[in-house]
Amino acid sequence: MPLHQPAGQVWASGTDPRQDIERIFQLEAGSVRLLVEVTLSVLEIHDKTIRRHWVFGQTDRVCIGRAPDNDIVISAPVVSRHHAELVVQEQRWRLINRSRNGTYLNGEPIDDVLVSNGDRIGLATPLSYLQVELSYRRVWHYLDKDAVT
Repeated sequence: MPLHQPAGQVWASGTDPRQDIERIFQLEAGSVRLLVEVTLSVLEIHDKTIRRHWVFGQTDRVCIGRAPDNDIVISAPVVSRHHAELVVQEQRWRLINRSRNGTYLNGEPIDDVLVSNGDRIGLATPLSYLQVELSYRRVWHYLDKDAVT
């Protein structure tokens, strides 16, 4: 479906999440960045029910650990003060281990790895984990070319 693009404005669409995530659209009037929302949920080990969850929208870093200055605070003694980070790099979410106790993705130890929707993050053990959900919303918006930095 064609869209009318007013002169001096930029339109962006999140129609194909795999291709449009954080992509920069270069149009005559400027450029627009699309953002992806990430939801992290602490799941009960035995029945996988959600005990707690966090939603992060317009951010490029989520810090996970035991210290109170983290975005997600997990008070388990095996979790390091600054255990892991989720960061946006190259238009994708990456999980980076910052702990001596280890970080796991889908049961495998990692140092630095891309995450996908449905992945499970283990902190210090592959058994207890955070469930990753990447939410893709259709976004139609425009910016004046002077508003784009």
